[in-house]
Amino acid sequence: MALPATIHTFTVNLADVDRGVYDELNLRIARHPSETETYMMTRLLAYCLEYEEGIAFSDGLSQTDEPAVLVRDMTGSITAWIEVGAPDADRIHFASKAAGRVAVYTHRDPAKVLASWAGKKIHRSEDVELYSFDDGLVEGAVAALDRRNTMTLSVTERQLYIELNGAHLSGAVHEHRIQAVPARVQHRHRGSRHIRRPQRLHRRRHPDRQRRIGRHQLVRRRHGIRPNEQSRSWEHTPDSTRILVR
Repeated sequence: MALPATIHTFTVNLADVDRGVYDELNLRIARHPSETETYMMTRLLAYCLEYEEGIAFSDGLSQTDEPAVLVRDMTGSITAWIEVGAPDADRIHFASKAAGRVAVYTHRDPAKVLASWAGKKIHRSEDVELYSFDDGLVEGAVAALDRRNTMTLSVTERQLYIELNGAHLSGAVHEHRIQAVPARVQHRHRGSRHIRRPQRLHRRRHPDRQRRIGRHQLVRRRHGIRPNEQSRSWEHTPDSTRILVR
């Protein structure tokens, strides 16, 4: 029998000065049995930092074809795909094609996340946003977590000030980008060795070789001989008189 999800409720007073967003949020989050509290807290912070009209939580880890947080427009299309943790490159590639904007909030080492994406095919990789938090910020919020929570979150110049159930925390959120891979010089390869094909030099053709002609015709032209339709062969006499041989 599958274990039920753990329900956490949050009353969040959000004051995001950077984006000009001020609101009171009443959230109910179902934590999947395989979902850690650290992951859930990162999911909550991602929701608050991305809060706008049309934002919603997905069904969590049980919904594999949707991100942890997503934003839809009035037509139901996904405009922002927001992942949490360390998704693989294939998932980011799919997300970048499915939504106009992709962001990842991670509670892990961002350098390792970027390394797992390096050299992989990711659609519009230069537009993918990766965010991380100061060490100890998420873990400190998890230590103050309860089933019913009251939280105040203020954001000023990407600096977070959190009050959660009486605990006061602060830390910065950092943005990282995927480094562009320089274009490689294309080589023709044979086996495992890469070989450049040498550039062909331009040769000036001889006037007599402008057209494809036979060798015997070339000899006749150089000696001033022009065969006609009735000729079969030519001979030269010692006095250079041309004689037609039929």
